[in-house]
Amino acid sequence: MKKLLLLCLTSLLLLSANAQSSQGIQRCYADQKLQEHLQLFPEIRETMEAHELEYQRLLNEGKLQNTQRAVRIIPVVVHIIQQNANEEISDARVQTQIDVLNEDFRKIAGTPGFGAGVDYEIEFCLAKIDPKGCPTTGINRLIHAGLSSHNMDDEFQLKSLIQWEPTSYLNMWVPRNIQDGILGYATFPTSLAAAPFLDGVVLNGVYFGRGEGTPLTSYNLGRTATHEVGHWVGLYHTFEGGCVGTTANNCATQGDRVCDTPPTADANYGCPNPQNTCTETPTDLPDQTRNYMDYVNDACMDMFTQGQKDRTESFFMNQRSKIWSAANLSATGCDGTVSPGCVPTADFQADLVSACLDATINFSDLSTGLPTSWEWSFPGGTPSTSTNQNPTITYAEAGLFPVTLKVTNSLGNHSKTRNGYIFVMDGDPTPITESFESILYYPLGWTTYDEDGLGTWELTNKTGSQGTKSMVCKNFDFNGLGSKDQIQSQVIDLRYTTSATLEFDYAYKLFNFFRLDTFRVKVTGDCGLTYNTEFQAGGGDLATASGLAVGAPFVPNATQWKTQTVDLAPYLGSANVRILFECIGRNGQYLYFDRVNVTAVVDSSLMPPPPDTNTVPQPTSWEFTPIQAPFQEEISFQYAVPAAGTVTLEVFDLWGKRLYYDTQIPDSPGIFTWTLPQDLQSSLKGGIYIYRANWKTETFRRMFIRDTR
Repeated sequence: MKKLLLLCLTSLLLLSANAQSSQGIQRCYADQKLQEHLQLFPEIRETMEAHELEYQRLLNEGKLQNTQRAVRIIPVVVHIIQQNANEEISDARVQTQIDVLNEDFRKIAGTPGFGAGVDYEIEFCLAKIDPKGCPTTGINRLIHAGLSSHNMDDEFQLKSLIQWEPTSYLNMWVPRNIQDGILGYATFPTSLAAAPFLDGVVLNGVYFGRGEGTPLTSYNLGRTATHEVGHWVGLYHTFEGGCVGTTANNCATQGDRVCDTPPTADANYGCPNPQNTCTETPTDLPDQTRNYMDYVNDACMDMFTQGQKDRTESFFMNQRSKIWSAANLSATGCDGTVSPGCVPTADFQADLVSACLDATINFSDLSTGLPTSWEWSFPGGTPSTSTNQNPTITYAEAGLFPVTLKVTNSLGNHSKTRNGYIFVMDGDPTPITESFESILYYPLGWTTYDEDGLGTWELTNKTGSQGTKSMVCKNFDFNGLGSKDQIQSQVIDLRYTTSATLEFDYAYKLFNFFRLDTFRVKVTGDCGLTYNTEFQAGGGDLATASGLAVGAPFVPNATQWKTQTVDLAPYLGSANVRILFECIGRNGQYLYFDRVNVTAVVDSSLMPPPPDTNTVPQPTSWEFTPIQAPFQEEISFQYAVPAAGTVTLEVFDLWGKRLYYDTQIPDSPGIFTWTLPQDLQSSLKGGIYIYRANWKTETFRRMFIRDTR
């Protein structure tokens, strides 16, 4: 089954590659996304197969062609993902997109949607009531620089930003653009039960709405949304599968499963002349190039068929039955019901919650209930307060900082505080050496990302390039085709260096010549806003051991490791360097890396001058040391500062879990004592713990022992 799915996906990707327009865009990515979702959620296939049987039954019994049925009204919510507050798709532009959908699906006379097809009897309504019963415009704006330019690999992250109940609302996510020239993609109704958190439509903001002067005017009439919503209501492309389903006996079970849309050999682009690329029996018909489910220019598509409408009706009777119900239209305000109003509920998000010094963090108001004023509090940030709806804040000192938002309207106010919401990291000086030998989980300050939830980089004690431990990505065990698993180093300070080098070891052996995993090493100089790929190898180029490893996970011996060196010259002068190790799995073999070293040549002349010792009272140095207390006494630290300034203290266990964070602000030079809170002391079991203390740009990172003998 795994091999069958892989071949199916490969065929679809080849079809997609052949269907690219000469303009460098890809009209739709829904087929590829469906195959990805089938890999991650195999139960979708069962739902698809069961629905096709139900569709055939309803079709054969004549229960889908009721042209006198009431118009289906679909509540819509539009989530606009912006890079900053100034990059807005206006409310008026959103309304033009809703207008285009209604013109096309209702075949309204006098509009571009009045073509040769049928009135689909579906209308779209921007929701007037949100899931909490509060008034809404049906438009949400989120500032998220990292996701505003959408990558296909970031679907989970994009949709997890915000989604309203998918059985009650059609969710549309509109990033400012989609990478690789993709105009949009959508989920199918049969994915709703297994993956409701993915349900909806993603549309490229460049081509969203009508007549906004897009760079490719062939796609500026809003028909991308019409096409993608067609998938959302259950339609395939008219060219699905090529020249299949060419007889009356199989036209409803093959291809696009619709008998009055003639099979088409491949996608059509532009405004093609009449053509016939497939042969059907008993009547051979020309390609239906003006159908919304082909890839032609916006101006040259203007029809749905009765058969497509009937197919959608089968989904409206099943997976999509709640969304157009009278109860749901009342709950969403799309039948004219007006919310009595409500006290707003404060909510917010930041585009970065783990950031480096001086990073710019954009905050987005996610409050419901239509607040009219906003009061933000940002302890440790600049500015420390704001009344903007979506403010931008910077943090000049390391630490863990709370954020509070208070929202108000005429009915009242509500506040929300997230303690320790923003973690600002400072860079560690070189050299950085990590052999993974002294840890039990992940190194302090390292972070991981598991794209598909199947597992990510983890520590193994079975092998190492120069010891017994290393990091491993277990592609042999994962069924996540093309999933990305990442682990990222702590922040590294290269401000005062004239040269720097990254060195690491890795090991890999091929499973076979088809399951080809990839290893990438990326580096960022801005703490993760942008990355450059500094090393990449895949398949045979990645292998450090000869032969194949088919029957069991690969475990390298001491001779099967390879050392790689990366010049970090592009990142000199940055205090916010991080190294990211990325595993892209293809169901292949275990991939390992070990012995990560960052070395640099430091030029002391680049460093800021030390404080003037003639004007700074004693002590003249910054020190922070634990006071080794006997059994049952308090856990305390002593520190000395040569000048006033904020001191921060963090305590971690050996797994890297943060147990404590706080700040002190001595107003003069001196020697001070810091005692951990009693409740924390009581919870600490005997063993080794790690502390990190910061003062200005200097850091102490040490271990201390909790003695409970």
